[in-house]
Amino acid sequence: MFKIAALRSIYFYKRFLSILKPRCCRYYPSCSSYAYQSFEKLPPLVAFYKSFFRILRCNAYFEGGFDYPKIHKKSLKPLQAKLNSKLKFLYLPCNKDEFYVLKILKKDSCD
Repeated sequence: MFKIAALRSIYFYKRFLSILKPRCCRYYPSCSSYAYQSFEKLPPLVAFYKSFFRILRCNAYFEGGFDYPKIHKKSLKPLQAKLNSKLKFLYLPCNKDEFYVLKILKKDSCD
């Protein structure tokens, strides 16, 4: 329930409120995209914790740069792609049992 409410409120913010202010996020992906991806892939409390501290880091005292959400997995199943399958995320290894989550963007997507 909390996860769905968080995803909908982030979507509302990205769709209607973020266009009213200038683009000023110091990180890529933006803080709202980071939060959305975190809530999609992580438990809600962990996603809230990571998103909250990411927003706190988005200021002039931090350098910024690339900062993708991370997930912890013991192993990932090998990709069993079908001809018509649509990939939504890529997992790039960063440390032992940790993977970066990269969202695949579509042209008509607002993410």
